[in-house]
Amino acid sequence: MRRLDGAMFEPTSIYVMDAAPLVKIGISTDPHKRVRFLQTSNGQVVRLYWYRWMDGPDARKLEHLIHQENKAKAIHAHGEWYYLNPAQAVDLVTSKLREVGLYSIHEANNIEVEGYPLRLSTNQEEVGL
Repeated sequence: MRRLDGAMFEPTSIYVMDAAPLVKIGISTDPHKRVRFLQTSNGQVVRLYWYRWMDGPDARKLEHLIHQENKAKAIHAHGEWYYLNPAQAVDLVTSKLREVGLYSIHEANNIEVEGYPLRLSTNQEEVGL
């Protein structure tokens, strides 16, 4: 199993980044930092569109399933990049999440929380579950 930032069970986000005409579906323990990193090597503007916090192993499992099931399809561009609009990518991720029965800690749509990092909580009322 792949380790992410040296912490196997650290809360991890699965995210959708928009770099029109492509979107990236990936995981990170700091999605805002990840978008800044990707921007330095990308000629398109990269925007964090959506993310959902999960337990690290669940996020990695979900990411792996999505990439494996879509790598031979026409929507796959290369690596973790897809020919989808951001809303279609979110639908793909959330559909797979429901299909395999994984749960999240918190979900965020970047349009509503522009530049504001979410605070993790184990209290379900605080995260709106």
